[in-house]
Amino acid sequence: MLVCMRTTMNLRDSLMQQVRKRADSDRRTVTSIVEQALRELLARDEGVPEEDGLLPAYGAPALGR
Repeated sequence: MLVCMRTTMNLRDSLMQQVRKRADSDRRTVTSIVEQALRELLARDEGVPEEDGLLPAYGAPALGR
């Protein structure tokens, strides 16, 4: 069973613009970009595998904003 948590974060506008630009250029969702960045940070700090438990992506990339 896949369990996901919806979360609200407060990010600077300039950071969110960069994330959206990256997501658009990579044809990915904003969620997938943020998730990858968090996994990479945690893996670097804690030695957690980066590919562990990636969430599936559905629909058009623009819908992930």
